[in-house]
Amino acid sequence: MRELREFLTFVELVDVTEVIAKNAGLLRRKYLKSHGIEIPDALIAATANYLKVPVASLYKKHFSVLTDDCYSVLIYREFANHFYT
Repeated sequence: MRELREFLTFVELVDVTEVIAKNAGLLRRKYLKSHGIEIPDALIAATANYLKVPVASLYKKHFSVLTDDCYSVLIYREFANHFYT
């Protein structure tokens, strides 16, 4: 739990703007049928793209397909292994 608290000190909250919301909707429409992307994941990807920062995720299924639509996508396997094994 201590590692998680330390990690969260680097997290910045960002308001969802109209631009981010519209882009999230476009991503969801594009990937809903093929990959089942949900609204939260689409919002994360759209926000990262808007801010020009990488998406860092443990969830390869949704975010690995977004590499063409996002600034950058990083899948953290080591982080996943630490918390989910």
